[in-house]
Amino acid sequence: MGNYETVIKDLGNDLFEISCYPAACFMFEVVEYVAVGKVVSSNQELAYCTTEELWFNLSVDFDCKVVEVNQALIDLSRSNPEPLRRKASDDHRPFSQTDWISRVQKLKQNN
Repeated sequence: MGNYETVIKDLGNDLFEISCYPAACFMFEVVEYVAVGKVVSSNQELAYCTTEELWFNLSVDFDCKVVEVNQALIDLSRSNPEPLRRKASDDHRPFSQTDWISRVQKLKQNN
């Protein structure tokens, strides 16, 4: 099945973009995702995705709060997979498979 991992991009100020591992041969569909404003504990799923061959969850190893979701990408993944299946050289794709799904803010730990 391969090793599929969450891709975490540090935006600074404890903000992170969460996206899918780059799996160019697959189209993913976002089945479920955590809504804006919700707090997610370490290693809980932020989004539950499926591809043509496997199911996978996006999660991070820190407590965080969802501050934004990429609703347009989520809607597209559910309604019309074709734009995400096209080759990277196609300039008409509105999104890539590696585009962010959620933006989260890391919660401070109380010591």
